[in-house]
Amino acid sequence: MEVVMVEFAVGKGQINNCVDALADLMATLVAEQTHFHGATIYIEEDASVVINAMKWDSHKDFIEFRDANLGAIGSTIGKYSPRPRWLSIAKEVDNR
Repeated sequence: MEVVMVEFAVGKGQINNCVDALADLMATLVAEQTHFHGATIYIEEDASVVINAMKWDSHKDFIEFRDANLGAIGSTIGKYSPRPRWLSIAKEVDNR
């Protein structure tokens, strides 16, 4: 499993709008993908940043999904200038 982290530098006053648009997109389009395993949306209010950390089988699966859905994704969150990063999980630590 790999992590796709997408950062949005949205500016003051746009955090909630970005989070709402992102959550709607995740629930209606992304969540049904078989290679997708969940996401957490984070905010850093002082920096006006939203981060969507998603778990996918592979970065390639995310890229294929993204490229096949550019219209829907772009019209929903494109104005927030998404910047993706590809992370590999080195170790997961669970609570006991």
